Amino acid sequence: MHLTPREKEVLDLLLSGRTNKEIAELMCISTFTVRDHVSTLLRKGRARNRMELSSSRLLPAWVDMTLMEDAMASPRCDAWPAR
Repeated sequence: MHLTPREKEVLDLLLSGRTNKEIAELMCISTFTVRDHVSTLLRKGRARNRMELSSSRLLPAWVDMTLMEDAMASPRCDAWPAR
């Protein structure tokens, strides 16, 4: 399964327990954009909700736990690539 770099960033934040609003603030994007990314991740992961997406039985190799740890360090908006 292929994830875009932005989907990967959203996934890492989502798996660290962040809300859509928190993800939006950290990434300097709108909550609507976060919602779209989460919907895409759910579809690609064939999950019905965030809990299923984070379930170990559904987490394939594309989840890089080191990125998830970095996401918990509360990055600043200027740390994210410009869009």
